Amino acid sequence: MSDTSEKKESDIELAGAFENAAIGMGFASLKGKWIKVNRQLCEMIGYTKEELLAKSFQEITFAEDLGTDLENQKLLFNNQSETYHQEKR
Repeated sequence: MSDTSEKKESDIELAGAFENAAIGMGFASLKGKWIKVNRQLCEMIGYTKEELLAKSFQEITFAEDLGTDLENQKLLFNNQSETYHQEKR
């Protein structure tokens, strides 16, 4: 099997794991715009995939939580943190 075939197979497996995860997951741009979201996240938040992709994570974050989320994001982007995990309620 070639490296290209192995990468393609790995990409398909990863995409399947993302889409079928038991938890809601998404990827957002540096400005917070959703790039990719899975079905579970859409169901949890109550938006269709298209509706959610038209929003930013800031728009779906409770005002009381936004400061903490933005601070954690800033630490990550400034290489002051290696990971960033964000939970939504």
